[in-house]
Amino acid sequence: MLAVFHMDNTMLLQQMRIYLLVIFIISNVFFIISKGQLLNFHSNNQHVTTSNISLARTSTYYENASALLTDLLSDYDMRLRPGFGGDALLLMLDVIIDSIDAISEVNMDYTITMYLHQYWRDKRLSWSRHFHIDDMTFSGDFSQHIWVPDTFLANDKQSFLHEVTEENKVIRIEHNGQITYGMRFTTTLACHMNLKNYPLDNQNCTLEIESYGYTTSEVLMRWNHPNAVYGVEKTNVPQFQILGYQTLNRIVRTAT
Repeated sequence: MLAVFHMDNTMLLQQMRIYLLVIFIISNVFFIISKGQLLNFHSNNQHVTTSNISLARTSTYYENASALLTDLLSDYDMRLRPGFGGDALLLMLDVIIDSIDAISEVNMDYTITMYLHQYWRDKRLSWSRHFHIDDMTFSGDFSQHIWVPDTFLANDKQSFLHEVTEENKVIRIEHNGQITYGMRFTTTLACHMNLKNYPLDNQNCTLEIESYGYTTSEVLMRWNHPNAVYGVEKTNVPQFQILGYQTLNRIVRTAT
């Protein structure tokens, strides 16, 4: 149940809040470690990092990308959301649960490590195919140069972004302006528990994602598709069993 409190001299704004409901009961933990593969190609006894691309072509490709970036950002105003003044921006999300690290009945919270991916389109960052570049991938610090959503976790107690070996954030921009913004972090989230039937109790814990400042007239959050949460079924926690999960979209009124 959501309680709406009215405060004098404040303005109520509608904001989209997305809920991920996870129900726990009793079990074991293990960690999922993915191994990446580095593929190396050899041509004429020379070690190269891409397949059959000459140095001349690589140089041209680099120059095209560099010129394209300069052109895209030359008159770009990162303070304005895509489509400012028009329809609300559609912001899609999905989540990968890497691990559920702890559940505390004492503190009434739980800790997870997760990947959050956000998708939107910014036409200001689209380009012609004559550059022969389909997409470009950047490290997370590129977010300092473009508009990114002010997404936050409403029931977060504390979080940290993973930084080994580099900050775990990535931005990918496609030629049509479609943007993927991904990050990996660990967060401890409040979970209001009813312990009346402890230790044979069921608890509903939520992951609440919303925009900090934008209203629904400016940014609309949606799950990327009906099954936009991954990894829950592969994750176990000592003394708890995950019974299921559900994704919801809700509009709530908050005072700001």
